[in-house]
Amino acid sequence: MNEMVNGQHNLTARKEQIKDVCRKLQNLTDERDGINADIRELKNSVIKGDLGMKLSDFNIAFRFYQLETDDRTQLLDTIQECFEALGVGDQLDFVKAMEKPEPETEAAPAN
Repeated sequence: MNEMVNGQHNLTARKEQIKDVCRKLQNLTDERDGINADIRELKNSVIKGDLGMKLSDFNIAFRFYQLETDDRTQLLDTIQECFEALGVGDQLDFVKAMEKPEPETEAAPAN
């Protein structure tokens, strides 16, 4: 008889635990859906709208932004190796594109 009482108690506790986890999962799912909607709105209004960028182009820059310094260096080395192997040409020479131009200096006045 005691086993039956314990078994029933355990079953009731498990049912409550299942209901509780379902409620928590649903709440988190609702929060995630809201955050995803906010992210979509931000991308559409600012990146595509205000900045006029393609999301795929921005996503590359954002991915790069998220990396640690060592991982960025490794990624750049990998991209450079791939570009060189594929012979994509100067228009995609990211190393040159990333170099900052030297500031122009004013010529000294002639004496």
